[in-house]
Amino acid sequence: MKNKNDIYVPDLVKTFQLPETSLTKHCLEVIADVLGAKKMTFDDDYDITILDNIVIKKYGEVLDFFNDEHSYGLKSSIETSSMTMNYGWSYGINGAKPYEQNEEDKCVLIDVEHLYASLMIKYGFLSRCVPTPAIFEEIYKRKKNFDKNGKDDQNAMSHRVVVNGTYGAMSINKDNPLYDMRQSNNIKVNAQLFMLDLIEKLEHSGELLHVNTDRLIYKVNDYSVFKNECEKWSERTKLNLKLDEISNFNQKGFFHYEFTKSDGTKIVKEIFKK
Repeated sequence: MKNKNDIYVPDLVKTFQLPETSLTKHCLEVIADVLGAKKMTFDDDYDITILDNIVIKKYGEVLDFFNDEHSYGLKSSIETSSMTMNYGWSYGINGAKPYEQNEEDKCVLIDVEHLYASLMIKYGFLSRCVPTPAIFEEIYKRKKNFDKNGKDDQNAMSHRVVVNGTYGAMSINKDNPLYDMRQSNNIKVNAQLFMLDLIEKLEHSGELLHVNTDRLIYKVNDYSVFKNECEKWSERTKLNLKLDEISNFNQKGFFHYEFTKSDGTKIVKEIFKK
């Protein structure tokens, strides 16, 4: 069955000079071809590594959850000082609270730059089926350079598809040569813990309004302290953060919000949970 990303297959084949046989494959299979993945079989899906530079003190029950073998495949939630947050084995950390920005409120959007790809490169969580991980890192570097220079041609798009699609190729289909559920779980779990780590550090300088996998939105009380905590977290975790002051933030729920970025871009999310 075709999926929406299969429209990128011809460009991927051309950009990365793949054989014509790749044209008959799905997008995630072609990404495996780009990375030279060799199909392997593992039986260690939940034998994960929780990184030792994650520092969580207040919300230790989340660490306990992921360390408990009886939690495998499950989900849970936690009450923070601002909201209820959900976490688990099947998705990224998430939560939101109703909010309408007042004129005097300072709201800041935090994006972790390429969270999943960064964990693959900086912590060795790329699929073990890739014999030369440096190939992915090089594609990632070129993709960042394309973004920096505002390029949006076939070459740039093909690099974005590989970087953004590799995690899905690792975790969705067991027949994909990139499939490696242990590494997928390493990414998913450590990403949630790193985000909770940051949330814990920012509790005294801002009110958390929204969290979704690699994105946080805060009402900031003391921007100097807030920014300093972000910088310390980034230095410790080796993960880059982008901070942007937003305006006109209105949120009715996790699937219904809008705001305007500092460059004037308006973000509107209106997906209602059925």
